[in-house]
Amino acid sequence: MSAKINFDTANVEYFQIEESDLLDDDFESDIDEFTQYYHMECLSDVRERIVHAYFIKVDGVNMGYVTLAMAHIRNNATEAIKSKEINGNVPALLISHIAVRKNNQRRGIGRALLDLVFVHLVPELTNRAGCRYVMLNPRDDQEVRDFYTNYGFEYYPNFVDDKESDACLYDLKINRN
Repeated sequence: MSAKINFDTANVEYFQIEESDLLDDDFESDIDEFTQYYHMECLSDVRERIVHAYFIKVDGVNMGYVTLAMAHIRNNATEAIKSKEINGNVPALLISHIAVRKNNQRRGIGRALLDLVFVHLVPELTNRAGCRYVMLNPRDDQEVRDFYTNYGFEYYPNFVDDKESDACLYDLKINRN
């Protein structure tokens, strides 16, 4: 495993992927699904305005990406959500993909991508439209769930009662900076 990146001294740049961009041909994640999405669907989803996508370059190398879409949380999704006494459907920002370059996990890149979302993108979004939660569907992996809960997300197993779909939610009302 490589050492953590010193983000104070490294040349770190964030870019929004635009409709006219060509994506980095050699980007590969440890998760095949995320590699395939990046190469086969991401740019199409950006062009169709399904997602906004951002990537992080460290010393000129694309080290990861995050895609964002609008979503909503049904107030009856789970008993835990019902207990929050939310009326109606609640707007949320969905982190639909977050991926780090193969063999570069645990170097701070995933956290840097989440910081991009929460420090730069969420404040802009919430100033323009209502948004109560940031949500994502974590892989079935305890280490991944721990990463998100350590960042401040709450983990909800079986988030949709009739499906085996887990979710992590970050409550923007409770976690105001």
